Formats: sequence, C-alpha cells, structure tokens
Amino acid sequence: MRQALGTGSPNTVIRMLDTWRGSLAQRLQEVIKLPGVPPEAGQAFAEIWRLALAHAETLARAALTEEQNTLLLSKRP
Repeated sequence: MRQALGTGSPNTVIRMLDTWRGSLAQRLQEVIKLPGVPPEAGQAFAEIWRLALAHAETLARAALTEEQNTLLLSKRP
C-alpha cells in the first residue's frame, strides 16, 4: 500500500485498510443476496473473506510492531 501511495505511516495504512475492509464486507453482503447465488456459495465467500482479513490483520500488526521496534532502537543513545 505504501508503495502505491508513495507515503503512509502505519496508523494511516491501518486506518485505510479498515475503511477498505468495511466497504468490501458490505459489497460481499450484497453479492450474497444476489438471485442465483446459492446460499452456500455466499457463505463460502464470506468465510474466505473472514480468513483473508484475519491473515491481513496479522501481517499488518507484525509490520507495525517491527517498525515500532526499529524506531525504539534507533532512539537509544
């Protein structure tokens, strides 16, 4: 995301991901309600999305922790 934006603090990136994630979840709910989409398929999409979000959050938190640790270490005398 930073590469695409050319900037972005960890807090900004996480806030943007939260916004994107929220709107995508809403769009997925609309897809699940489409006629012709079996309920099982909609549930499968929702579960895949839930797993993808959990994985992305784990990666984002790990990156944030790494950056925070780097900043803390660089401030030591």
